[in-house]
Amino acid sequence: MTKDRRLKTDKHMAAAKTVGLILLGKARTKGKNHKHYQFEKCNHVQDIGIKEVSQNRFKCQTCFQIELSRKASNQNLILIGEGRNSQHRKYQFRDCEHFQEIATSNVNKGKPHFGCATCRQQKLLNEAKIADVIIRGPGSSVHHRTYTINKCGHTVNLKTQSVRDGDHKCKICKEKKFIDEAESVGLSLLGEASSDLDVSIRLSNYRLYQIKSCGHKQNFKLSHVRENNISCDVCAIGDISQRAYYSGWEYIEKNKSNGLNKCKCLQGDHPAEIETGRLGHGQIQCLDCFERKLTIDANAVGLSFLGEADRNLFDANYRIYSCNRCQNHLTLRIGHVKKGSFLCEYCDDSHLDFPSNVYLLHIKHKEFDWLKLGYSKDIPSRIKGYGLSDECSFEILKIIYHDTGRSAKAKELSIHAKFKEKFRLDQRYMKRFHKLNGFTECYQIGAKKLLLTELES
Repeated sequence: MTKDRRLKTDKHMAAAKTVGLILLGKARTKGKNHKHYQFEKCNHVQDIGIKEVSQNRFKCQTCFQIELSRKASNQNLILIGEGRNSQHRKYQFRDCEHFQEIATSNVNKGKPHFGCATCRQQKLLNEAKIADVIIRGPGSSVHHRTYTINKCGHTVNLKTQSVRDGDHKCKICKEKKFIDEAESVGLSLLGEASSDLDVSIRLSNYRLYQIKSCGHKQNFKLSHVRENNISCDVCAIGDISQRAYYSGWEYIEKNKSNGLNKCKCLQGDHPAEIETGRLGHGQIQCLDCFERKLTIDANAVGLSFLGEADRNLFDANYRIYSCNRCQNHLTLRIGHVKKGSFLCEYCDDSHLDFPSNVYLLHIKHKEFDWLKLGYSKDIPSRIKGYGLSDECSFEILKIIYHDTGRSAKAKELSIHAKFKEKFRLDQRYMKRFHKLNGFTECYQIGAKKLLLTELES
């Protein structure tokens, strides 16, 4: 007993109606799994697969072609017909009338996502003729072509932009130049840089060479070979190891990223990176060992070593310590801690417990004038301690009395913190005039009004 075909037809009609179609009958051009439908929205007719209708997986091809034509027209193109697949169509350029297959997605995006390949090829041919080269075919990328350079006859891969600008160079001739430069400094050019080369700039700036005098192979920068600024790393390692040992270190290896030498100190095995030029010129202090010694010296006199002092206020001979009795922080000279010749300004009686003064001096010299800020209970003696040159004279601009040296010191440090960045003079230069001390607390004469105001506040 056969099934009623009307039931099947009713099913297809219902499926069509659900997705906005009208079932017209059998397919006109497609197979038995297709039917002929009309779109309710646009009235266009089309053969569509039954499965595609049931899954609502179709579109009106007539409307789609109209949309493609509209988008083509917007890009000054004429839609001609089908392409090699559903993502491509054949177009004609209105301005040059050339035909070309282009991806529809690129047409949608517009220029520069597409262009006339025929016109581009003709442009490349004209540019090649001007540059006295012959274009032979495609290159290593869309931006390259294979050219024959008429001057030397070599066929090479060149950037089209370099040909356009007229700054192209024959790589084969260039390599010949590199070979000659290598021979002139005792090297043999072996080829491209080896894969183990780790540099932050272009590998094309390097080549692999063999050093004739020792036979070792090494990557060198082309400009270094040209300038004869080369040395064998393998041979140099032995020399560096000896120099490192002389300076109290064991050489490990070179850091390729920054060129420094990775070493460890012989005394405590602490790691460090050291410049080649420093090795072999006497002992190089290990900072870890030095800080360990500072810790031991501090513990021996009832202190705890904390770290470096503020280098804007104190020189390299000072460190910050904590008093083990009162836990307050102290800034002391390393030598004083080692000898135990110091007082805790909080636990012990000291000059900081007695009255003191903050003062501002105007010092004159034939070269220039400057200001000197400081604190002291005996200002004349303090000024003598500067060791000012005989050509200097001074005037005391301001003296502010304080009940304790601690208060005076705090006031002086607060003023330094506020004005040091902008107005303080370079201590290395000021050592010319302050022979003994006081050179770290000198200010430009232009800060006079600001310093006086701050002292009185």
